[in-house]
Amino acid sequence: MSPSQTPEEIYRMWRDSPAKRAETWAKMLGQGQRPDVYQFWRPFFDQGMEAWSRLLGQGASPDLLQEWKRFQDEWIEGWSKVLTQAMGTEAFAAALGKHLDQHLSAVGPVRKQMAEVGEEYLRALNLPSRRQVADVAELVVSLESRIEALEEKIEALLHRERSTGD
Repeated sequence: MSPSQTPEEIYRMWRDSPAKRAETWAKMLGQGQRPDVYQFWRPFFDQGMEAWSRLLGQGASPDLLQEWKRFQDEWIEGWSKVLTQAMGTEAFAAALGKHLDQHLSAVGPVRKQMAEVGEEYLRALNLPSRRQVADVAELVVSLESRIEALEEKIEALLHRERSTGD
């Protein structure tokens, strides 16, 4: 990543980053192709529709919501176990690290470019940037410290003069 990248190159990298993340996940899962989101969620929806159909076929009862809650609790518990196992692997850690690296390599230049554009905008409006305000604040603090030091020296000199003048 070079600091002289054009905005178009940075945008292209940012735009392509979701595809790279999907490829990383597919490799982590041992697949050669992108996972189909619908195929991933279809079993959940099929189970839900099957459970609803079965419950409604038996006649609606006050226990319907309790059955649905039990079904959801079991489903969540099952996914929790699967995801806990998957996230505990070295492959997951490597994939997550690669994802974060890709994200940072895409976001870093964009953030730098936005900061530069923001400073140019403020300069065009003849307004100080955050950095300039911070520099002025630092100078004011430094001046206050120096004034306090001078006041202490003056007071010490006056005190010495009073004590020798008496």
